Amino acid sequence: MVVYLWSWALSYYATMTGSDYVLVGKFDPRKHALLSRKYNVSWRAMVPTML
Repeated sequence: MVVYLWSWALSYYATMTGSDYVLVGKFDPRKHALLSRKYNVSWRAMVPTML
């Protein structure tokens, strides 16, 4: 349950710390890779099967 709540809290946490965040919607590996490069993503919240 804690992990589930943490995933919902990430957007709030990013806002409170002044970070930017990218919400991708439905997972598509190519789209995710392109957005990661475009926005210089340094940290991701995803399940292991998405890696």
